[in-house]
Amino acid sequence: MRLLVGLVVCAAGCDAAKEIVVAASADAVVVVQDGDGPWTQLEVTDGEVRFTSTAGWFGVAWMCPPVVDGVTTYRQPPYVLFETEPEMLWDFVCSVGPPDGEYLTLSGTAPTGTQVFARTIRPTEVDASEVFGLSLPRGVNDVIAYYPAEPARFLRRSIDLQADTELALPIDTDGLVMPVQTPTIIGAPDDGLRLYSDVNTDNSAVYAAFEGTPPTVAVPPLAGLLATDRATVGAQARGCTAQRPVTAEDPTLIIPREMYGGVNRQIAQWNADPEIAWEGVSVHLGFGFGSVVISARQSYLDGSASPESIPIIDVTTLPGWRPELGGPTAGDAIDWYLERYRGEYDGDYNDCWISGSFTW
Repeated sequence: MRLLVGLVVCAAGCDAAKEIVVAASADAVVVVQDGDGPWTQLEVTDGEVRFTSTAGWFGVAWMCPPVVDGVTTYRQPPYVLFETEPEMLWDFVCSVGPPDGEYLTLSGTAPTGTQVFARTIRPTEVDASEVFGLSLPRGVNDVIAYYPAEPARFLRRSIDLQADTELALPIDTDGLVMPVQTPTIIGAPDDGLRLYSDVNTDNSAVYAAFEGTPPTVAVPPLAGLLATDRATVGAQARGCTAQRPVTAEDPTLIIPREMYGGVNRQIAQWNADPEIAWEGVSVHLGFGFGSVVISARQSYLDGSASPESIPIIDVTTLPGWRPELGGPTAGDAIDWYLERYRGEYDGDYNDCWISGSFTW
């Protein structure tokens, strides 16, 4: 999550060197590269790091130690980002650890088969007992109920949870019928097409998703949403997504052409649809219980000698690295995931992804 963007101070005129100031956790190990120069570790002073870029592009890596809470170890993956615009930098924040705040119980009743979305990764599906229970933080929480039986129904509630609370969700009687849309799909394959709709809420960032059965999909009723909610409708095929905000009209969704590429220990390469105004690329390297994330913005790629590739950085070779910060070792099986993207995940959005594996 972006908390505070980088600050640019012109050191020798804004067309020359740029001094970059970014907030950082005291326990973060921050390493930077100006152009293709050497990687250099920065010192975190008074909650920030400073470095100067003269090449017009730079790389940043930040790594965080694990946090142990009883028998649970919380780990944050090392991040490597290639960029040209300091304003696009994230804060170098170590945010691992147990969740903060007091948690309370929200329980209640809803018809069997109802899916209840709150601050959970997956929805809670109400069984034959018609009873559900959620553990949520004290304060205002969004709750969305979805009843998939035709016609699909939608119910949104905002709950100020100050004590253990019981709540009835009579979605079969109070829920709004979800409109059914038939998107026009351009680039749709003969099979393997997935249609979906979803909604994200500002308060507590609840995400609720609803599967369609091509050629139709039920979408969140606009009358049941707050102005800050963001509802979308999308299509996926061949590893690519076309998504647009929900409106009253059936959407037109243009699916990008399939992406090809690969990742090894030195480089990630791809061939993505040139008709899409891509905004960046992200590569996730997974191994055992660890991972590394390497990404680049489009401005960096546009100025690169190889605009459809980024280097894979071995974080274990960076200055300041130590084993508890995480990283692959020789012989590790690496599961990789490469994604090209444009737009915002909760609005007008495209992505394409590919995956594979290799041995480090």
